[in-house]
This record gives sequence, structure tokens and C-alpha cells, in this order.
Amino acid sequence: MYRNNVIECSEGVKSMPSSDAARHARRGFHFAERIVGTAQWGLDYGIANRTGLPCENEVHEMMRLAYQGGVRTLDTARAYGDSEERIGRSALSSRFTILTKTPPNMGPRSEDVRSAIEESLSALRRDRLDGLLLHRIAQLAHEQTMQALMDAQANGLIERIGVSVQGPEEMEKALGDERISIIQFAYNLLDNRWESFLARFEKVRKERDLKLHARSALLQGLLLSRDPHHWRMAHVEDPHPIWRWLDNLVLANENRSLAELLIEGVRRLEWIDAVIIGVETPAQLRALLGNRDSSDLIIPADRPSIQPETLNPALWTQAA
Repeated sequence: MYRNNVIECSEGVKSMPSSDAARHARRGFHFAERIVGTAQWGLDYGIANRTGLPCENEVHEMMRLAYQGGVRTLDTARAYGDSEERIGRSALSSRFTILTKTPPNMGPRSEDVRSAIEESLSALRRDRLDGLLLHRIAQLAHEQTMQALMDAQANGLIERIGVSVQGPEEMEKALGDERISIIQFAYNLLDNRWESFLARFEKVRKERDLKLHARSALLQGLLLSRDPHHWRMAHVEDPHPIWRWLDNLVLANENRSLAELLIEGVRRLEWIDAVIIGVETPAQLRALLGNRDSSDLIIPADRPSIQPETLNPALWTQAA
């Protein structure tokens, strides 16, 4: 039996209670931090996105709801359209830790890196970047790039250096570089690629301060779609076994929303430090931040496997 966690303010605007992380920590449960992803704030992003870009007021409202719901970190990138600029223009921006990423096509020279840092600082209206992630693993191999990032960190322009990875091979490279303290990677409840890494994660974390941030818990909206065309684009000819498992997930958990269950299921994993939640509208964020007790979440057995080309949206096609 669950409580109604949506509170009506006197002004008539729906408000959210604060994060449940502290409450669960006291009870001995692990729940990863929630980070709001902002790709949709600057791009028409996601295979099932039907709302398009939010207006400026909606961006501000999502930031307000996020902070009120216990979220303290935003994830963005130079490649996310004008997402950085929109965040920077909000009066609420200073309340958040902000993680951003280098341009995917950034040159390897130190001046290219300095220019990218300056552009993000200007867009976000900040004097320092809380975290700057390489948007492509290939950038990690350029010594000029990494030296420029280390210099910027030494000069107080960057707090943490990280990288966004696409698969196990890239994860190995990121784990092997001690300069990296944040690794962002794609993960959802039907992704079994990372089970063999658990011992490696534990070992590296004993050696250095490393945060693992999971993105794409909804697989860019694909796991919420019942459109066969979307699944064919993602190289799945028959999605029915996946749909049946997802239906069983909802039925096993008292008909809670599928999106909530997919995100909360990932948040429960002890080896994940944070889950990035991408949202397009205030209503979506309000629903996903409802702090219902997820400590007794039931994950059905016999999870179907998803092939690697489906797990990587960069490999999806544009036509069925």
C-alpha cells in the first residue's frame, strides 16, 4: 500500500517531497542518485519523443521540480543543441552540480580543449565546470587533449574529468585510465553486458575515486514503445518476448508505471552511483520523481536478452 506523494501547494502548483535516498539509506537500502539528463532540452531527442523541444518556461519548471524532488545534478553537453545555454539562463542554475561533455568533433590540440571549456563556461554562466566528460572515447587517446584537461583541472576550471562510453571495450579503456573519475555508460534492466565487470569495478574503486553513472535506462524511450516500426529501427524484428517481460514487470509491481520501474530497478543496483533520467516535459519529471517506496521492487526472472546493436542507438537505422 502506497501513500500519495504528490502534494498540492497553496498556489495550486503540484510540488514534490524531497528525495527518498536518505530514508532508504537509514533502512539499509542502496538507491543511486538521480541526475536529470537534458538532451531533450536542446534537441528533438529519443525514438518515441512526441513533444519536441520544451519552451524556456518548461525548462525552468523542470529545474524547479528536479530540485524540489531531491535532484542536485544535471547532465548536459555541447552537442545537446542549446541545452547548456538554457540551463545557464535559469535563475535556478546555481543550485545544481552540472556535468557537461566536450564536443564530439573537438580537435585534439590544447587550444581546441581550452576553447571547448570556455564555451561551456560561458553558456552555463559559471567560473568552473563541476565535471567535464569526453563525449567520445577516442578523445582519451590524445595526450594533448588529456594534458589540457589536467591543466584546466589544476587551474580550478574543472572539478572532475570523465568519459562517456558505448560498450565493454570502451569501458575497459576508461577503467584503465586513472585520470578518469566519472564514467557514463548505457544500461537498462535488459542489458547483461556489464555483469562480467562487477569485480573489476570493485577493484578500481578501491584504487581511486570513481563514479559510475548509468544513462538510457529507458533505451532512449524504446522500452516504452509498442510501435513495431521503432523496434525494427533498433534491429528487433519480433519485440513480443520483450513486451511480455515488460508487462510482467508492471503486473508484479502493482501496476506502477513502466518508466518508473525501469529507472528504479537500475537505481537499486549497488555498483551504480547515479542514474541519468532524460525528460521532455514537467509532467514526465513529476511522475518519475514520485518517491514511492521501491525497496521491495520485484524483477521477473527469465529476462530476454537484447543484442548489442539494439543497445547502441548509434547503430539504429532510420527506416524499417
